[in-house]
Amino acid sequence: MEGNRAPASKDKENCLSFDEFLPYMGEFGLYQKRLVVYLIPFFFLWAFIYFTQIFLIVVPNDHWCRIAELQDLSKEEQLKLGIPKVKDEYNKCFMYDTNYTEALDRNLTTADENWPQKPCKVWIYDKEQVPYESIATQYNWVCQNDHLGPYSVTIYFLGSIVGGLIFGYAADHWGRLPAVMLSNLCALIGGLLSAFCNSFLWFSITRFVVGLALNNCCIPVDGMPAFKVSTRSNKFLIDYLLSACCLFAALDCIMVQ
Repeated sequence: MEGNRAPASKDKENCLSFDEFLPYMGEFGLYQKRLVVYLIPFFFLWAFIYFTQIFLIVVPNDHWCRIAELQDLSKEEQLKLGIPKVKDEYNKCFMYDTNYTEALDRNLTTADENWPQKPCKVWIYDKEQVPYESIATQYNWVCQNDHLGPYSVTIYFLGSIVGGLIFGYAADHWGRLPAVMLSNLCALIGGLLSAFCNSFLWFSITRFVVGLALNNCCIPVDGMPAFKVSTRSNKFLIDYLLSACCLFAALDCIMVQ
């Protein structure tokens, strides 16, 4: 029996590698193309998860103190009468401390630079620049609180680091599908709760949960078609096709906002 068996080394020589028999199966055939199509939704989700953080904390460049007596005036009239200038730009954090009712009765249209100033308590945000209300404009994360937006981004990416460890371990030990499902579940829960936050603390917690899913909602599965095509097709598949999917998803995010 042993005499009729071929040597093990000869068996290894006759065994083709994956790259060698892939041309006979199809280097980029219908099966691989279907995989790419099936993975597009994951990359759309990734784009929404990634770019939503930016839209949630955006603040219009033009914002100024809300002065109740000047509400009926135009933007330019409010700025000229109520907001001091700093280096030829209107101050975003201070307003003149004066009797505006009396100023309007006197038909004043410009402020006196010698008027006293005081910090803003409430702001007006230019809706022409950002036509929706973000959490930063809703809770006035400007001036003395302008650090809260960048802090939330930092916490968001810290969640990404932790998520990479957690879901990377899950993908290695339980499989890619459970890791992808769990990460997208984190994105769903954290994203929904982000809409109901009324403080920086809760917003940071929810964004940390969403950050867990950043990259991990698609990375465990994006290697599936890459490992099933020839090396010649990898560059087109990864660098162009999937990048185009992310680009279109990013444009969708912008249009939705």
